[in-house]
Amino acid sequence: MVSPAVARLNETFPKLLRRFGQPYHTARIAADATECLFHIRQGNFDVQVTLRGGKSIAETYFSTQPRQPNGEPPVEIVRGILQTNVPHARWADQPPRGGHEDSALITIDGRYGAWISNDGAWYNPNCTFVVGVYKVGAGNVSVTQSAGSTQISPTAAPTPTPTPLDPAVRAKLVADFNAEVTQLLAKAAAEPWLKNHPSSLDKVAALPPALAAAVRKADDDESDFRRKVGDDMKSLTYLRDAAAVVDSLKAYAEAADQLHSGNAVRAGETLDSFHQEYPAAPGSESKALWESVMAVRSMLDRLHAESKPHIEKASSLADAGKTGSAVQEYQRALHIFPDPAIAEQIKKLREESLGL
Repeated sequence: MVSPAVARLNETFPKLLRRFGQPYHTARIAADATECLFHIRQGNFDVQVTLRGGKSIAETYFSTQPRQPNGEPPVEIVRGILQTNVPHARWADQPPRGGHEDSALITIDGRYGAWISNDGAWYNPNCTFVVGVYKVGAGNVSVTQSAGSTQISPTAAPTPTPTPLDPAVRAKLVADFNAEVTQLLAKAAAEPWLKNHPSSLDKVAALPPALAAAVRKADDDESDFRRKVGDDMKSLTYLRDAAAVVDSLKAYAEAADQLHSGNAVRAGETLDSFHQEYPAAPGSESKALWESVMAVRSMLDRLHAESKPHIEKASSLADAGKTGSAVQEYQRALHIFPDPAIAEQIKKLREESLGL
């Protein structure tokens, strides 16, 4: 069920269409939010995707796979859904919010949530269980029963073709946004990390305040653009490369801030999410920025791998009661790849050695 036909948080509507084909049901649930229902014949399950500002903020999976003997969904399916939507995240239990939720999870950074319903009969008689993943604070992402009457059925009626935008309106929206992106590219052109890809963490500099402000404005304007064009495919096609420019700078800025706060793990997650959305540069305008962001991602992958032998050695030393040596190895790992979990482990070992 989990691969290859699994949606991902932050995906755009065109990418969902390429992955799943046309949805068989759509509903506008707010001025800037749409629900789309897709049927996946491989594995015979449904996916409900909630889009806000043109990007996915929630994915809900309705499965017909058998449950485990204990009545719960297969662990590997739940784990695969979580890892696909929020790579590398650590999850913790949280109280269910009521309704059909039997259990719930939240990432330790509080950015993403998940919920599980052990019996999906409330949705459709053929549904065995339901798993939902969502961005915390992104709005109402609840699932209603009324949409489920024709789901998990490969013969459901296709969605109507969206009404295209007036060409003059589309041209004005595209021209305005492209002009803003051109100015943004000009401001970013002088950035050292764009000319020479960073080879170490100290070379990943934060964006200058003026450029950071311009990126935030362009990000807001991109969301506004998506809200105005809705599902107009021609507009979204024009947007793709320009949006990649904005998203490249946004991903770099977020990763740089996370690195400066001592969290290379979070920075890696940010760049992994960007790579999920843009596995390749969609056009010439975004190519140099995309390559620079991917260079930082590759560097983090390399440093993470270099830190692992020190972590493994530190763990062995700690198990052997050699606390001082273990702390030294953990510190070496932390210097290579800043990870709050390793810093916490150092603190714990020190406290234990002092009898605290």
